[in-house]
Amino acid sequence: MTMNDVEKAVRSRDSEAAVAAASDMLASGVSANRIYWEGAYAAIYAAEKDAEIGKIGLPVLLQTVKVADAVKEAVKFEKPDLGRAITCTVDSHTDGRNLMALLLGIAGFDVVILEKDRTEIDVANFCAEPDVTVCTASAEFCTPGNKLKTLVQALKDEGVRDKVVFNAGGLPVTHAAAKDLGSDVHSDSAADSVKQILEMVMDRKGIKPF
Repeated sequence: MTMNDVEKAVRSRDSEAAVAAASDMLASGVSANRIYWEGAYAAIYAAEKDAEIGKIGLPVLLQTVKVADAVKEAVKFEKPDLGRAITCTVDSHTDGRNLMALLLGIAGFDVVILEKDRTEIDVANFCAEPDVTVCTASAEFCTPGNKLKTLVQALKDEGVRDKVVFNAGGLPVTHAAAKDLGSDVHSDSAADSVKQILEMVMDRKGIKPF
């Protein structure tokens, strides 16, 4: 069995085959961390990318996660403490916020979804909580130059901007706009953004994937 067998079985949503492949890898001396991140989570990431382009639906993605969880349990993978992720929107659009919240939760963060009427100062206050490691802001109808900049300034005023991994996303947030905002992470893909966030938080916390 190889790591590719684990990933393929999880992507195929074959729990029995996935657990068997993972158990075989574990018995051969491969660490539980490596089996999860390189096998099970790699399959989740691929499924998230497929879901974003409409190749699969949400039920299929969640079934993939369920099989990955079976692998996690079989190899006794211990989820690292990634902290809390604050997710918000700076306008009336909530789809982007909700997608980021879902994917961050799948990645292992404790997620707090803020209602759309929260002010930028409210968001900064939430981020001041000691266990918060991530702040993601979604924009759909407003220009990045107003509320997102106000949010970044509120994080700075609260003294927490450097404490959190900040991600701004949504249709009006181009790479240039994200760079201007000082966003730590930016991608046109929510799955890619979450992967980058995960890697940055793990690096900051000194968590080794394997």
